[in-house]
Amino acid sequence: MAAGEDTERFAEGRAASSVCLTGRAASVRRLVGPTGWVVLEALVAVSSTDGVGAAVAATNVRALAGLLGLSKDTVAGALSRLIGAGLVERRVVRRSSRFAGSVYVVVEDVGLVLSCPGCPCPKVSDTITS
Repeated sequence: MAAGEDTERFAEGRAASSVCLTGRAASVRRLVGPTGWVVLEALVAVSSTDGVGAAVAATNVRALAGLLGLSKDTVAGALSRLIGAGLVERRVVRRSSRFAGSVYVVVEDVGLVLSCPGCPCPKVSDTITS
């Protein structure tokens, strides 16, 4: 899949899954801040699962920026913070073209999970702590 196709699919309302919060959401939100959290949500929302269940997003900074209505520099900075925090990994993928692409792999427990429609999800109140 070409970089950005997952993002385009999401933007057009054709995403196959939804995103649910887990018990770790509040602590991850505090760690990455509001922009980092929104970028993380978008990565999870446009991702597909690989053979071992990891969320893999074949997208790029420009596509995410367009989806979120943010500048590419803002999204790139948020991605750098997510990578630095160990929540996201960037992997280079060689394609048949001259240039290599990247995919972003979201680590297992970032406070967000992919869910199919109709699957039970925790409520927002389950993740808010006093």
